[in-house]
Amino acid sequence: MSDDTRHLTPDLLDAAVDLLGRAGHGGTVRIRGSSMLPLLHEGQVVAVDFEPGRLGFGDLVLFRQVDYLVVHRLVGRGASSGGRPALRTRGDGMMAFDPWVSPERVVGRVIASQDDAGWWDLRRPGARLFGRAAGLHGAFWGRLGILAGKLGAGPRRAVGAVDQKLLYLVHRVCFRMFHRRRAPGEGWGGKSGPQT
Repeated sequence: MSDDTRHLTPDLLDAAVDLLGRAGHGGTVRIRGSSMLPLLHEGQVVAVDFEPGRLGFGDLVLFRQVDYLVVHRLVGRGASSGGRPALRTRGDGMMAFDPWVSPERVVGRVIASQDDAGWWDLRRPGARLFGRAAGLHGAFWGRLGILAGKLGAGPRRAVGAVDQKLLYLVHRVCFRMFHRRRAPGEGWGGKSGPQT
């Protein structure tokens, strides 16, 4: 999601995120990179709730890295090396877990994604179930990747290939079954609607 020509200092990024949050509870972010394939791709727009409340397992969270924002899936909770509460995240299209994420670095939760077919609501029960299943998938395959990596690069690549093939298959077969498309003009539950 990083672009070398458009880096912001951490202070400027915090100020921009703060302004987005003050403008309303929601807004949009354009995806950069491929870490969330097949669900999210380069250039796709997602709607973000900047006051997400309690995050759930499998939610797509928007959080700050040093000088850029990341959208990855919440696949667990634990403690950082310093013993502080932390979130375990992973990009659907990545083999490895992200470094532990401090809850203070979370900016919001993705509530919808846009593609050529329109906006897809990620808050409905079916979509939340899909998100939890993707979270379980990410947690399992991330741990299996760690174990395979101890055996060498070949086993790790093999595990990564199977992980991605399964993820693409499930996405192709199940995404539209579990997600509801938003009707044009349909509200976003009192939040400011996505603007693109």
